[in-house]
Amino acid sequence: MTIFFAGVDLGSTMTKIVIIDEKQSVVTSTVKHTGAEHRRLANQVMQEVLNKAGISLNDIEYVVATGYGRINVPLPTATLPS
Repeated sequence: MTIFFAGVDLGSTMTKIVIIDEKQSVVTSTVKHTGAEHRRLANQVMQEVLNKAGISLNDIEYVVATGYGRINVPLPTATLPS
């Protein structure tokens, strides 16, 4: 069974999400413009990358959130200070 991890950088102008596996290989990633609704955008963009990877949120072992809007990431995460 493959273990997946996600990184979310929710900045004031751009939102970036990457999914990697246990070998630290990038499975998929995306970059989108951040709009006014950080929380909704984080959910939407995460769902897009999960769909691209063919996995679900339940397959993600750990999510790390960084950036200006990191506290708005509505996912079980570990947040890192900017």
